[in-house]
Amino acid sequence: MNIEKKTSPGKNQKSKQRKVRSDMLLDIRHIVGIILLFARGLMKIKKKQNRMAQRRVRILFGSRI
Repeated sequence: MNIEKKTSPGKNQKSKQRKVRSDMLLDIRHIVGIILLFARGLMKIKKKQNRMAQRRVRILFGSRI
């Protein structure tokens, strides 16, 4: 006599919910990563602008500063 082990109907649903949650977390991590890369790029641009402004000041005022 073969007795097959049946899984509870809620178990499969819980597994699907876990997978959906992990996929959502992965998506959120990707979005956060993209935002951080964007912010890092903006910071580099800002730094470069500051350096260029400092050079202009040095050129205008010479070594008096």
